[in-house]
Amino acid sequence: MQKRLSCLLPAASDECGSGLTDMHLHLNTAVTPSRLLRAAALQGVTHVCTMAAQLDDMPELFVLKQNFARQISVFVGCHPQYAATFDETRFNTYLRSPFVRGIGECGLDKRPAVLAVAPLEVQLAVLQGQLQAAYALDLPLSVHCVKAHAELLRLLRPFKGQLRLCLHGANLSAPLIEEYLKLNAYLSIGSLAFRPDCALLQCLRTADAHLRARILLESDYAGKLPCRHYYLKWLAALAPVVGLSVSELQARVARNGQEFFADGISLYSASAHCR
Repeated sequence: MQKRLSCLLPAASDECGSGLTDMHLHLNTAVTPSRLLRAAALQGVTHVCTMAAQLDDMPELFVLKQNFARQISVFVGCHPQYAATFDETRFNTYLRSPFVRGIGECGLDKRPAVLAVAPLEVQLAVLQGQLQAAYALDLPLSVHCVKAHAELLRLLRPFKGQLRLCLHGANLSAPLIEEYLKLNAYLSIGSLAFRPDCALLQCLRTADAHLRARILLESDYAGKLPCRHYYLKWLAALAPVVGLSVSELQARVARNGQEFFADGISLYSASAHCR
């Protein structure tokens, strides 16, 4: 299977950004991060963006950055389920680190279990602060949203599309896709690529070039990948949906990742952590 899937990819990518980027995972949950990164590289993924679920994750993420400087970008943020414990002073301290490349995982989540520990008004206040920081510092954002798109869009619209926003793992309807595209958002797609009946993939089947230019890759790794050879299978599953060959999709998504970072893709350089 590995040999058969491997031949779907173009030649190995270089360090100037032609490889794929996994835009959303939690590398600190891996027992052996180096093994995960090697497996990803064999599938054409040369860089990963590792998210903080809560501020307590940051020391571990900084160690990972020191060990794998060329391969990872660290995002600092607070998942909505931890909003009640958010410490703005700590957040601002971490933001000043040269290791931080973006803000995430942040967002809103109206599932009952999350609301029980982090009421919506608390989530909104914490997210607003993270959005303001991303705007002020021109940092990329990875945003989580479950059952709260109306509230999220209300927070985003005042920024008039000037946030470098990636909406992570959301199964969006056509009207919601249109609203997020108006705000220049990118859509990072994970295991939804393997669900041909989901709303997002139905929209992608009729996608124009504009929407294809906003697609990013994610695994949402948090201890276990959804399946073996995940990245290769993701390409093989999504390519026919968007009407591209696997090679074309690989090149398009790699380019989308560069454009998302929008500053010369310095994250692939040896000084990736310097701004």
